[in-house]
Amino acid sequence: MTSTKGDANDLTKALKLVALAAMEGLPFKRQVWLMSKAGFQPTEIAELLDTTANSVNVRLSEMRRDPKKAEKKEARG
Repeated sequence: MTSTKGDANDLTKALKLVALAAMEGLPFKRQVWLMSKAGFQPTEIAELLDTTANSVNVRLSEMRRDPKKAEKKEARG
């Protein structure tokens, strides 16, 4: 009998790799926002982007508070 838990872990790893590949070259804030919209939790995003969950939460908070301002800031670099 095959392990369903093992299959689920493999699928999770594959999805994370696809997410990373899709985000390559995008600004950090855009990566955070898109991963959040895709259903990743801040701790998962932080692990994938090699940062802290606090940093991810701060960026998400900024973007929720004032999305237009966050977009302008991102465009400036």
